[in-house]
Amino acid sequence: MRKFIALVLIAMTLSNCQSEEKKIQPETIGDFTFSSGDIVANSPFTITYNGTSDLSNSFFHQVKHTKAYPYDVEFTNNEAVVTIPDSISVVAFHFYENQQPENNKGKGYVFKVVNEDGKSAVDAEAAYQFYLINDGAFYDLTTGDATLTLNAIETALAKNPQLEDQWMPSHIYVAQQADGDKAKAVAEKYITEVTSKSELDLEDYKQLSTVYGRTQDTRRYDSIKAIISEKFPESKMAQQHKVSPFFNLESLEAKEQFFVDNNNAIMQSPNADYILQNLAVGNFNIKNDSAFKGYFEMIKSATSKASLLNSIAWARAEKGKDLEKAAEMSKLSLDLIEKEQGELNEQPQYYSPNQYKRNLDFNYNMYADTYALLLFKLGKTEEAITYQAKAIGKGMSPDNNERYIEYLIADGQYDKAVDKAKTFISEGYATPTLNDYFKDAFTQANKKGDANTVLSELKESAKIKQLEKLEKTMLDEKAPDFVAKNLNNEEVKLSALKGKTVILDFWATWCGPCISSFPGMQKAVTKYKNDENVVFLFVDTFESGENRITEVQDFINENKYDFEVLIDPKEENGSSHDIAKKYNISGIPTKVIIGPNGRIKFKDVGYSGSNDKLLNKIDGMISLLNF
Repeated sequence: MRKFIALVLIAMTLSNCQSEEKKIQPETIGDFTFSSGDIVANSPFTITYNGTSDLSNSFFHQVKHTKAYPYDVEFTNNEAVVTIPDSISVVAFHFYENQQPENNKGKGYVFKVVNEDGKSAVDAEAAYQFYLINDGAFYDLTTGDATLTLNAIETALAKNPQLEDQWMPSHIYVAQQADGDKAKAVAEKYITEVTSKSELDLEDYKQLSTVYGRTQDTRRYDSIKAIISEKFPESKMAQQHKVSPFFNLESLEAKEQFFVDNNNAIMQSPNADYILQNLAVGNFNIKNDSAFKGYFEMIKSATSKASLLNSIAWARAEKGKDLEKAAEMSKLSLDLIEKEQGELNEQPQYYSPNQYKRNLDFNYNMYADTYALLLFKLGKTEEAITYQAKAIGKGMSPDNNERYIEYLIADGQYDKAVDKAKTFISEGYATPTLNDYFKDAFTQANKKGDANTVLSELKESAKIKQLEKLEKTMLDEKAPDFVAKNLNNEEVKLSALKGKTVILDFWATWCGPCISSFPGMQKAVTKYKNDENVVFLFVDTFESGENRITEVQDFINENKYDFEVLIDPKEENGSSHDIAKKYNISGIPTKVIIGPNGRIKFKDVGYSGSNDKLLNKIDGMISLLNF
């Protein structure tokens, strides 16, 4: 009997060991090893980095229902440990290797959180799927699917209807992405639930306004806002309703009178600083210094004040006007940012502490670039160099780098100009003008060798580094087929272009970064116009209206762009656009590069601010696909 009990105990011990071993089985993804496939709440979760890059920009999101809260992830000796509370259902890590995002080829590093028994939150799957299509899309994650997300949300709500308040706006949004007809039914469900009550309170009206806003039902949305203003005049929504007419006013006189009449509501509004900035700029432009100063002093946020000062100073620097006064304003913008860097009083919820510090550093560098340019134009070259050295930061802005080399040459510091320019060029953060400055400084410094030969070697080094970076981001995903009409009303079918490299550029006429990137895209189109194996298609999306095609055509003609534009059709019963939906596009500009085999090989979101860098990146991606 004792022998039997001993055997049972041994078996139980082995079973427990095996179970425990299974729980803590590590999982390696790319260059990272995680202590397990799921995160156990309130227990240390270890991340080990197996590479050699700098990870200082990395952070993670803790997700609860639809909300994602940012936190810094700190690596020490290539290891980081985080402990997640049990109120969180999903965690998503975002790693940056040497300042460049590393997102597991679009799949990301997203984990569910479980308790000690291995059970996750009741809406964990919904939170997981929603993160992929919502927040994840901003970090170039490509695995989100609106239909899967909608199913996960509705499964969670069917079992846990008490979560409807948490999920209602997102439920409607996802339904619109997945199925236009279903979206109407979802919205009506929420409307019926609220309006069936015998008496509605403020929260009920807020919910109705959210539904009508989400479904773009302007008439009923305005009606609810009017009811809230009448029944709950002291509510934030009523106050905001009072403020909204300001944004339709055109003359400065009308805006100032509106400010006087609605001062209390405006100053309590989240748009207060924006309105004050608008009024301040208006008065600055007509040289009403006392009014400018009055509005400026009322702005609460130090960073908003700094932004206003920099925008005015930069405009003056470019035009070469009022340089002394502009320099004073520019210096004050730097002082304000420096003060906030020390106090960190204005950190928004969407930034982790380190993210906010980096954002302040970025702003300081940008404003220092303005101040240095003003100093240079005022003939204060040595001081300009001091501030431009701060402006270049880590040397990732080609335009800032260019001005730094220009100032060094103007001061006769040829050796330093050569050394610094070599670094910028070899790292791929140079402009054509900076390249010319390098050759000039090289000659003036009497360096050995031929400047053109050295420059070619540096540019080749930059090309190799860029290709290595791009190769790490290469995807291999199915490219959904589509048919769309161009501005000549001709149909273009993607699958008919198989065998060619196709660059899809998703854009809109209202998108500032899209427009800023177009000179660089025009260079790319011109460079490859005689290459029958490369096709550029500019997909106009996230736009609607009766005059859409005319407005797009006018924009292209006025700017003399040689683009083949496709009009992304909007769903008849929804808010989505067909091609953008198929390609999971949530932000623009986004470029999708499809290889000759008809599969997505790259997805590039946003615009770096440098058209030369953009052209080099397009070149690199095309060369990798045609290698």
